Order: sequence, then C-alpha cells, then structure tokens
Amino acid sequence: MEQQASEESQDELTLEQPSMSETEQLQDKTLKLLDYDTIRQQLANNTTFFEARKLALELSPSFDEYEVERLQNETADARALLDELGDLILESRVDTSESVARAALGGVLTGVDLLAVAESLEVHRRARSSVLRGAEKAPLLADIARIIPDLQELQRQVRAKIGRRGEVVDGASPNLRALRTQVRQAYE
Repeated sequence: MEQQASEESQDELTLEQPSMSETEQLQDKTLKLLDYDTIRQQLANNTTFFEARKLALELSPSFDEYEVERLQNETADARALLDELGDLILESRVDTSESVARAALGGVLTGVDLLAVAESLEVHRRARSSVLRGAEKAPLLADIARIIPDLQELQRQVRAKIGRRGEVVDGASPNLRALRTQVRQAYE
C-alpha cells in the first residue's frame, strides 16, 4: 500500500515537471514575445568587428542561473573597463575569416588578403593589450585576455612582406625575389 502511494506521488511529481520540449517551447515563445530577434539585430548593428557581428546575431540568452551571474559579472567588468579606458577602437573593415580558413587549408593568400589579416591581428592585439592594461578594473576579462595568444610577431612578419597597397614585396621570400629578378631580366 505504501509502495503504491509512493508511486502515485512520484507520478504526480513527474506530471508537474514540464518536459524539456515544453520548457523549450515556453522559452521560444517568451523570446518571440520579447522580440528577441530585433534585440539581436540592434546589438549587431552596434558592433564594429565582423566576428562580433556574427556572434551578436547568433546570441542566445542563458536560462542557467550560474551562467547568467557569470555573464553579468563579465558585463560589469566590461563597463568598468570602458569607464577606465574610454571607448576601445576595435573596428575592422574586412572580414578575414575566409582568408584565414583558406590559409589553414594550405591555400594561397593575395597581398590584399594578407594586409587585411595583418589589420585584423592589429585589432586583436589592441583589444588584448587594452583589457590587460585594465586588469585591475576588469579581472574576469583580463583572465580571458591572458588566454589569447600574443600574435604581435606574426603581425610584424606579415606587414614586413606586404606593401602599403597590399602588394607582396620582392623580399617576402628568397624564391619570390629570385623569380621576380628573372622576370625583370627577361624583359630587359
């Protein structure tokens, strides 16, 4: 008899808890009522970096209490950092994600592609160094920034091989120098 009562109360508990799909449906309905897509679009419109825009458009709210608290603390850190340092100029004119993906697969990049990558590396460097400079005011963001590798040497090497207009300079590699010398001699 006690076992039957226990099973019935267990069934009542199961019925009272919404299934994951019901919870997800409620969350989706809530986001639609809040016009969350418009909020995402407005956030994306205020970004100045291609990857940030992409992240803003894909942003989903968290419904986990601990994650929400962590994200709010990171936001408070960001606000304190901006109050301390002022606006950070993190604008990038070109989306380099395709060029970087092509290079990762062993593809060839043009001088213009490399120049855009160097500019993107400069933006990353400025962001990282700004956050580290404000580590006292934004310790959570500083912990994240410390994980980001310092790519200043890579940026310097790329810039040394590319002219101001995106042309690959003769000294970019010994082979390129030799080939261009041969071409010039052939036309003389």
